[in-house]
Amino acid sequence: MIGIVNSDSTLIPVYQFKEIIDQVLSSTEINRPYLGIDYLDLSEVFGMIESRYKDFNYGALVYGPPIKNSPAEKADIKNADLIIKIDNIRIDSQHNLTEVIQSYRSGDKIEITLLRNHKEKKVDLILGIK
Repeated sequence: MIGIVNSDSTLIPVYQFKEIIDQVLSSTEINRPYLGIDYLDLSEVFGMIESRYKDFNYGALVYGPPIKNSPAEKADIKNADLIIKIDNIRIDSQHNLTEVIQSYRSGDKIEITLLRNHKEKKVDLILGIK
């Protein structure tokens, strides 16, 4: 199965609801893990002008400030941080950020490796509920 076609004819990939199926089978409540950021997938961006990201073809570039009181804000993730790993899983064309996050459950603790000002930084974060 690739996904489910939504009522507006858009495709919802299977990785976005695999964990939800397990939740429905084990309880009546559905929770989705939540970071609280917008991002650009650098594996899909061509012609990056910003010099510090020009040579990257992997990672998730945080676009704008994290949502107030979100797990990302609490973990001090900032606009223009480049998320390169989640628990040692490299964020790239094979593992996009949404797919990796959806493989966890709300309340799980993850380690995020990011680049900020050309320096690698690791932060721990507890995924929220959406």
